[in-house]
Amino acid sequence: MLCDTLKVLTKDSVTVSVDAVVYYRVSDATVSVANVENAHHSTRLLAQTTLRNVLGTKNLSEILSERESIAASMQVGYSPCRISVFSDFMAQYKIHVLRYNFFNI
Repeated sequence: MLCDTLKVLTKDSVTVSVDAVVYYRVSDATVSVANVENAHHSTRLLAQTTLRNVLGTKNLSEILSERESIAASMQVGYSPCRISVFSDFMAQYKIHVLRYNFFNI
């Protein structure tokens, strides 16, 4: 799912535009539909909010140099040691985030 282009204010007061893509799968459609009115829209909005919050705590140089690690911190892997607020929140609706990438900074 392609998220809308975001305008993000970094820690060093630089405004950047960021495009993001979230890959997810619904493991239990019944739970997803029963608990969220529009799961696709909710996932997109939460992904945008999370990205804005995470990038807002970084300097522009950190964002550019640590793009991979920032994206990895926002997604959940198959390793139990990776913890993500975004992925953990979506898991309660049986939506599992597979990959989170941002680009065109």
